Amino acid sequence: MALCYEMIDGGEHNPYHFLFYMVVNFAVIDFRTHIVFYYPNKKNCKVAEEFLALLPPNYERHLTKREGVEYKPFIDFIPTFHDFTLPILYKFIRDLYSPHISQRQPGKKIYIQRVPPATRTFSNETAVTQLLTQMGYETMVLENYTIREQIAIVSSAEYILGAHGAGLTFTVFCHPSTRIVEICSLPNTESKHYYHLATCSGFPFFRFQGVDTSGMVDVQSLGDFLGLWHHPQLFQLV
Repeated sequence: MALCYEMIDGGEHNPYHFLFYMVVNFAVIDFRTHIVFYYPNKKNCKVAEEFLALLPPNYERHLTKREGVEYKPFIDFIPTFHDFTLPILYKFIRDLYSPHISQRQPGKKIYIQRVPPATRTFSNETAVTQLLTQMGYETMVLENYTIREQIAIVSSAEYILGAHGAGLTFTVFCHPSTRIVEICSLPNTESKHYYHLATCSGFPFFRFQGVDTSGMVDVQSLGDFLGLWHHPQLFQLV
């Protein structure tokens, strides 16, 4: 009887949940083998379907369960945590999707913008984007692109800035020394997802906690900070 691994839905609509609660379970299998897994197209989820379509050719997917196949669920194969995963699994995900990672373009700056109905949008978004445009950032709404394009866009940048959110998941595909800023409300001592990812991957990282309770970013402070951040010899943080 053939053995097939069954993926359990751990949050397929969220890139962070999909990669680090679901796909990382493949790390327990020898990546050189022919890997057969079952995951139905239950909701036509763009995130799940496009990530699965980019898996290497030795991954074979069953959309329906077949007679004579034993389906072994991925349950507790890899321990999961609220806001971080095992450091070696960041490398596993990068290696798994490495054919779709772009070369880094020195000096390229992108701002990952969140737009309604997403949460954690900024009430003075226009002022934020105007500042960042003046400082050489390209504003990107990642949801407007395919998963393949999102991997390529984020991995090509040297400087990345964005609010805490699923878009920063794609920093797992960045190159060492990519500089990442996460904008958070003050105070925020939880939700260390992207801090952990960055520090384990060798990315200089800073949490800019300059957002008030109304969602307004302190634009003056953000500009002053970025003026230093863009000169690594003056601002050495990891």
